[in-house]
Amino acid sequence: MSFNSEEIEALIAIVETGSFKAAASKLHKSQSSISYAIKNLEQKIALSLFDRQGHSPSLTDAGRVVYNKALTIFKIHHEIQEFSNFISEGIETKITLAVTAVTPTPILMKVLQEFNLKFPQTQIELNYTTHEEPIDYLLKNEADMAISSSMIKHHEMERVKWNVIEFIAVSSPENPACLEGISEDDLNNMTHIVVGGRKTLAKKVPSNVLQNSNVWHVQDFLIKKELLVNGLGWGSIPKILIERELEEEMLIPIPVKPSVHKQLDMFRKRSEFKGPASSYLWKLFMKHGSESRLKTITPSVFNQLDA
Repeated sequence: MSFNSEEIEALIAIVETGSFKAAASKLHKSQSSISYAIKNLEQKIALSLFDRQGHSPSLTDAGRVVYNKALTIFKIHHEIQEFSNFISEGIETKITLAVTAVTPTPILMKVLQEFNLKFPQTQIELNYTTHEEPIDYLLKNEADMAISSSMIKHHEMERVKWNVIEFIAVSSPENPACLEGISEDDLNNMTHIVVGGRKTLAKKVPSNVLQNSNVWHVQDFLIKKELLVNGLGWGSIPKILIERELEEEMLIPIPVKPSVHKQLDMFRKRSEFKGPASSYLWKLFMKHGSESRLKTITPSVFNQLDA
């Protein structure tokens, strides 16, 4: 048994318009073709779909069940047709992003929400990473674009300045790390909480951090924040992640440690095909990254990073 789209469309149109004549007008067909489609459908399933004794056709009990199923079939058919058109236009079915764990989540969410409105059929695969460089994903063809603080230069990569993250060294008010007069040598003897494994840190942090026997390694900044708030150590963390904790004085800046600004850049391969979806996503990142910089970062900070 097989149903064709004309039979399904006729059934739905009759119910929605209230008559065979109105359904024919809606579908730009003759009334006889609508009647023929319903007659064929009823013969195939050996059920009467409409009670035709009244002024206008009304669904039988069996007809209501079939109608609900028809709506599902019609929706799936429409989605398949849309997807087919989507692919034929060269629009990507999936885009993979690799981003450093310090990427500002509010900006990322704005970008993805706006992107989803224009390209709802394109899947996004998002890789947050602390142990590997996001651009390594690009070089291994495991990502289409990346956000990283790495200063590496590679001939295959297109690189654009994107945003700046401010890191603040903090501890809870109960932790001795925030006391006046504490030196950096004193801090090295206190529990220091860092994100990433020891191998990763060897590439990114000063040697004195690795020499500190009181280093705690955690997987992400949310865990790190919880440890800091509960007085279990000190550490540097993106300001954007602890604004509420700073305002409520759950965390306090460490006087001996000045804030540090880290440049985040967008990367993508020069040689890769730039489809309409990935091109639009790149433009959104540029737009929202630029807006955020203008609101929060002073020109002097950019000068320091460029120096």
